[in-house]
Amino acid sequence: MRGSSFQVIEKKWEQLKGKPPETVGEHWSKVKDIIVDTSLKVLGRKPGRQREKWLSSNTFQMMEERRRFKSLRKGNPEMAKHHNYLLCMAVKRSAKKDKEAYISQCVAKSEMQGNKIRCG
Repeated sequence: MRGSSFQVIEKKWEQLKGKPPETVGEHWSKVKDIIVDTSLKVLGRKPGRQREKWLSSNTFQMMEERRRFKSLRKGNPEMAKHHNYLLCMAVKRSAKKDKEAYISQCVAKSEMQGNKIRCG
């Protein structure tokens, strides 16, 4: 696997060598794209984290909105300082509610099983 990625990078590098670089920034961008694209094709993406059982879909939507907003904020940091703070607090509040609901559900389930054992 490792050898094949280097072979693909070498082929693309030879194609890039034939053309004169316009600017250093453009040349770096092309080199970076070659390495990143080849890595994605050969190695694939890193597997994501497993979703917590107790988080609701609403909380995940809020988390995605926060990520999206954070990426938009990079262009104008002063624009969204306060809004980002509010989004973070909302996500934390929602996650806390979800976790409390999950724990109470687990406790109720274990109490029911305990009652069945005593009565049975």
